[in-house]
Amino acid sequence: MEGFIHMRMPLWARRLITRLISIVPVLICVMITSGKGDLQEHEALNQLMNNSQVFLAFALPFSMIPLLMMTDSRVEMGDRFKNSWAVKILGWISVIFLTYLNMTGLPNSITAFFGANPSAGEVELAHIIAYMLVAVVLALLAWTVFELHKGNQRYELEMQSKAEAKEEA
Repeated sequence: MEGFIHMRMPLWARRLITRLISIVPVLICVMITSGKGDLQEHEALNQLMNNSQVFLAFALPFSMIPLLMMTDSRVEMGDRFKNSWAVKILGWISVIFLTYLNMTGLPNSITAFFGANPSAGEVELAHIIAYMLVAVVLALLAWTVFELHKGNQRYELEMQSKAEAKEEA
């Protein structure tokens, strides 16, 4: 956590937070499905698993874009390990394609939150929510790319000035 986001916290707090992040969803699943029959438990867990895919669809581009941008930095990776043009092109095609697929499937995924037979009003509400979420996600992705690009340029200039100062000394 301390590396790229410069967040400092005691080791015990970091372990507690990461453990809670992984345990809380399990506890929610247990609370939702407890006291039901086997078939109802199975259906509830299946629905929870399907709904979790909606949230994973949001997270995927936010992990792929920084990975692509960092591994494409000559300063971070060096000339030997920096992405080749083929990897860069295929990586960005993958990010764009997966983001497109996830965002186009979002209205139907949100509609599924209303159950098996949603009303026309619920479908319309789900689509409005989905399109607002798509706009927010795309804006956040654009901001992420911009900030990462700006940070990479700043880091390259800093490394160049350090190298020049070292040569002059």
